[in-house]
Amino acid sequence: MKINLDINLGINNSINKLYEKEIIKEDTIIIIPVIDNLDSILKIRDNYKNKLILVLYENLSSKINDYNNIELITIPNMMNKEDIKYMASDIKEEFSDAYIFDLYDNKYLESYYTDIAKDIYKNNQGYNKIYIPYNGSSCLGLIKYFKIATDLDVILISDNEIKNIEYDLKISKKEEIDDENSIVISF
Repeated sequence: MKINLDINLGINNSINKLYEKEIIKEDTIIIIPVIDNLDSILKIRDNYKNKLILVLYENLSSKINDYNNIELITIPNMMNKEDIKYMASDIKEEFSDAYIFDLYDNKYLESYYTDIAKDIYKNNQGYNKIYIPYNGSSCLGLIKYFKIATDLDVILISDNEIKNIEYDLKISKKEEIDDENSIVISF
């Protein structure tokens, strides 16, 4: 059973929660360390008035055509992903009203996908495995729910090393997946 989830809905929900809790306002600068999901991140600009500062690899910056309300801070492609987050933290220190919106460490995004996971499990009984692509807080909400609250085997899809997350198995993005007898999540 294939289930496609829209990361844009999770991002919008997260930003709306930040507005509701008055953590950010329209004049808050949103600093985003961009590791992936660039297209979804650019939609933030379309839905909100905040200025965005994107911290990203040089090769990703070439994919941005419209710089309206966006400032780009690029780092060399060979640097570590952690360096993107460090740079975002340094930039935040320069502004009195800025917020780092990190897709890999975002409790509102994680919570949104935990609620989605409950619905997926309730409506898809009879499977014993779930495949989840690793993409930060959105998948963390799914992983934590399925690992803690169900008896499904949680199989992560990633070519990278993954730390501090409990799962049953990790497979490469290139490996075949049995979507007939398993739940397969995609974003």
